[in-house]
Amino acid sequence: MLPCAALALAVLPAPWAQNTRGFEQANAAPGGVASGAYFALVIGINDYPSLPHLTTAVHDAQSVGALLEAKFGFKGHVTYLLNQDATRARIMDALEGETGYAQTLTEGDNLLIYYAGHGYYNQRTDKAYWLPWDAESALSANHISADDLTTAIRGIAAHHVLVISDSCYSGDLTRGVDDSMASSGEQSFIRRMMAAPSRNILSSGGNEPVADAGPGGHSVFAAALLHALSEQQGSLFTAADLAEPVKAMVRSHSDQIPEYMRIGNSMPRNFPIDIGDFVFARNGAAAAPAEGSSPANVPSRNAPIPVSGPATGATAPANDEDYNKARNLEAAKNYTEAAPLLKKSCSGGNGRACTDEGFLYTMGNGVGKDLAQAAALYRKGCEAGNAPGCRDLGLAYERGDGVTKDLTQAATLYSKACDRGAAGACGQAANLYAAGNGVPKDPARAASLLSKGCDANDPQACELLGMHFIYGDGVEKDPVQAVALFRKACNAGEPRGCANLAVSYERGNGVAADAAQAASFYRKACDAGNAIGCAGLGWLTENGSGVEKDMAQAASLYEKGCDGDNAVGCRDLANLLEQGKGVTQDKSRAGDLYQKACKLGDQPACDTLKRLNP
Repeated sequence: MLPCAALALAVLPAPWAQNTRGFEQANAAPGGVASGAYFALVIGINDYPSLPHLTTAVHDAQSVGALLEAKFGFKGHVTYLLNQDATRARIMDALEGETGYAQTLTEGDNLLIYYAGHGYYNQRTDKAYWLPWDAESALSANHISADDLTTAIRGIAAHHVLVISDSCYSGDLTRGVDDSMASSGEQSFIRRMMAAPSRNILSSGGNEPVADAGPGGHSVFAAALLHALSEQQGSLFTAADLAEPVKAMVRSHSDQIPEYMRIGNSMPRNFPIDIGDFVFARNGAAAAPAEGSSPANVPSRNAPIPVSGPATGATAPANDEDYNKARNLEAAKNYTEAAPLLKKSCSGGNGRACTDEGFLYTMGNGVGKDLAQAAALYRKGCEAGNAPGCRDLGLAYERGDGVTKDLTQAATLYSKACDRGAAGACGQAANLYAAGNGVPKDPARAASLLSKGCDANDPQACELLGMHFIYGDGVEKDPVQAVALFRKACNAGEPRGCANLAVSYERGNGVAADAAQAASFYRKACDAGNAIGCAGLGWLTENGSGVEKDMAQAASLYEKGCDGDNAVGCRDLANLLEQGKGVTQDKSRAGDLYQKACKLGDQPACDTLKRLNP
């Protein structure tokens, strides 16, 4: 076995698949802004002429590329290099050749590089490599080293570059520090991630073997990636948001430890520090709200200062003319003229102006980039009572930007921002307490912070808090309270809240059983793209429970659920195809779907396969 190669066979066990009609936990899902064109280089190699063949790499690459084109605005901009097309020369030419991305992409563009194939880590030299199709051995001169790829990326002007590598690669490519943060659904945070450039990598594992087979004919990592991409809620989300469920799924069901990190020494010379993140935008995602607009229930850096005082910690009167002028100049991207006005307003006691001035230093907009000065201004804003200042100073401590990295201090500042009404900060603090990062692991404290976030109308916090009450994690089990939280999340547009509310009505858990209500909320979740919602509604439709019985419609709903890798949806569709109910009988396809459901961890489907193939 080659170190770091995608070789070992594995099938994910049952917990992967949500193979019962049960509750669905959420991962943070943002609302935000994306801009620029999206491009992808997708590489997959199975049939090596000189190395052991792989099983799933090409299928993985094709599936990832197809999903990017169909759902995320990459249509027409995906370049596939598969098998014999994926030589070292062709890969490097695509990156830095005469017609490669280094010559064609602009500073507003976004580039995703996906690689599925053999990799190698040389312990003696501490170097990591990809092994293209024409590599004769692990030490072949036709390898692509971490240094090669980092240099190529450094020559590409794209604002964001994300590498997703299904083989060992993290080696010396990264800084060795996972300082990423999920958005916690906060639009202002998404703005910052989109505005600042980034060079990040999501790898299937560290310097270790990774599995080449898993659910649905994919590798374990690719199956998790496809699932997470399909299940992420909201029209926009960061790569860090994507990485969290991928890491959790892979680590829970294999020995791999995925990593998400910055790529060291990979920024073009004229670029600022890479403190942003790649933002995925679903097709039809709304354009950015104008700078200074404030969507309902979402803290905005440039929201007007309230006359009556600090709902978000602002401390200056509404007639602060300097600050209002600065806001207008920032909206017009005239940062040079905005900077001295913010400085004057900050000196006059406007904590929000201090925070905004700090952000200019973070980004290098209108002033020289200076993370230490940014942190000092965030501190001044926080001390003046501005909640975003506390949150941004917490982020600086979590990342080590301009201050010594200190997760304990980050947790304290996030908690302070949460107390002052910054909903996203509550989720950021809860993440640290739930994981025990910088603070003792404390699910009760995490639940308390989520409660504050929910009270501040963060729907993801409400849904997650509901799951705490379902399972008694840090709180007493209380399905009635969980139902109230799921309902609040659903009403605020969180599809997982709707799906979990439907489960509650179907089971009579925390609320009187009501099949019609269950169907209504399953439909709402399904319409928002939630696979459990589609499969659950399919079950009710097949059985005429709460809705009119309609086998053809049930089959269509199961299909949607199965397409989202819901194992029960695949199994129930297979059952209809096997019996010819509502659809033309097709035992061959039924067998394929039973196989998919089984690989996704559905034991009844596995049992059916044994019956069909004794």
